[in-house]
Amino acid sequence: MNARSRALTASLLILGAQPAGAGETVLGRSCDLAWVGARDKQAFLTFDRELRVALSERDAAAMAFLVSFPLRINHARAVMRLDNARAVQARLAEVFPPAVRSAILEQSLETISCRYAGIMYGDGRVWVHLVRKEGSQRYRIAVINLPSDGAERPTPGEPELRFVCDAQKHRVVIDAVARGRARYRSWTKPRPVTDPPDVEIASGSEDFEGTGSCTQPVWKFETADRAYLVREHVGCAEGPVPEGATGELYMSAAGKERRWWCY
Repeated sequence: MNARSRALTASLLILGAQPAGAGETVLGRSCDLAWVGARDKQAFLTFDRELRVALSERDAAAMAFLVSFPLRINHARAVMRLDNARAVQARLAEVFPPAVRSAILEQSLETISCRYAGIMYGDGRVWVHLVRKEGSQRYRIAVINLPSDGAERPTPGEPELRFVCDAQKHRVVIDAVARGRARYRSWTKPRPVTDPPDVEIASGSEDFEGTGSCTQPVWKFETADRAYLVREHVGCAEGPVPEGATGELYMSAAGKERRWWCY
């Protein structure tokens, strides 16, 4: 059975064993999610399913939603940190080598371990933290402890990730399709990012606003009845910015504009 089949089988077992809407927080003998502050286990089940599929598919865009930035990577020779989606894509094979993927894909839900410091796959190979943003509970990989060898070469030819936006109602991926041109993909929550997107715009503009150290990337996309603007914050923004926000998502339709913070 290949990794993809194992991931899908594990997802089906999880769905069969854990009914949606269950209020309990116990995953198994070694993990009660209440220890990390969870109210129930449904958000973690969703995270776990997406994580298994993203790893099996080597999907860098999906993985960028499943890690905390900066992502800490512990190695025998050094400690490194990945600060954004571009770094996740560039080093995906390096930080998720076979030993790390196996620690997750071969871990049954019932044998996952929890501590007050976090949730562990592979007896601490991968640590997951609970993150609270805008009233919701989200799980993110916070630390990866790499083995001393076993890294893979990156896969060439993939569209280059520019930015990911985990907003209150949408998850958005921006990647480059050509110089100065970008693609927009959006999933309305709770739709998994491992599914086809709800909205895809193949050609938008990539530009910059501001000057000096406050120069910020901006992407614009249009359909027949809507316009989207995504702005990445690089340390400068007008007005107050919520803690942890990395950018803004704007949508205009029928003369009305809505805005969401990106995390």
